[in-house]
Amino acid sequence: MNFTNLSTTGGTYSWNFGAGNTPSTSTAYTPPTVLFPNPGTQNVTLTVDLLGCTSSDTVQVTILPRPVPSFTAVPSSGCSPLNVTLTNTTTNSPGNIYSWDLGNGNTSSSQNPPGQTYIAGANDSIYNIELLVTNSSGCQDSVTIPVTVHPLPVAGFSMSDDTVCAMDNIFFTNASTGINIYNWDFGDAGTGTTANPVHAWSNAGNYTITLIAT
Repeated sequence: MNFTNLSTTGGTYSWNFGAGNTPSTSTAYTPPTVLFPNPGTQNVTLTVDLLGCTSSDTVQVTILPRPVPSFTAVPSSGCSPLNVTLTNTTTNSPGNIYSWDLGNGNTSSSQNPPGQTYIAGANDSIYNIELLVTNSSGCQDSVTIPVTVHPLPVAGFSMSDDTVCAMDNIFFTNASTGINIYNWDFGDAGTGTTANPVHAWSNAGNYTITLIAT
């Protein structure tokens, strides 16, 4: 809040804005902007001393409370596509207005918006979800929660052959992208965890080979 001094010039000035405010006092003719951090009613007093004669003036300042917005986003990280449930945990006072920016191009004015699905790009994608709350006094505040979405890996591989004799090796060449962990199932209870495994089957038959990429 800014104050305008309408007093006689040429004197000394003593402002008292109240304890806990920034600043709480000033001796400038025109004081700096004052921050009132707490809601309520407070008195601001200016005392002027001109040649030993003093006079004071007091005005009453009313500080309206801001809303305290809060919400949860569950889960706040995961694999694409990520389904996120949003729950508004703001204290719901009469007259509250809710404005959501859901970070994916969607908006909502509901107290609790519908769940959202977030898709990753080629790399990790971060979506910032913002809730802006306006109370009945017109005071506003907002809170933002980031949601991180990880891209899915792409599993793929090739084989040196698809028809061999029992006990002959087949060589596997990994063609996957975005992978840190390999889990191979060779269809005969045999498994592997290397990128490019080699495997032989003891018994004749048809086997399905699976690579699970993580």
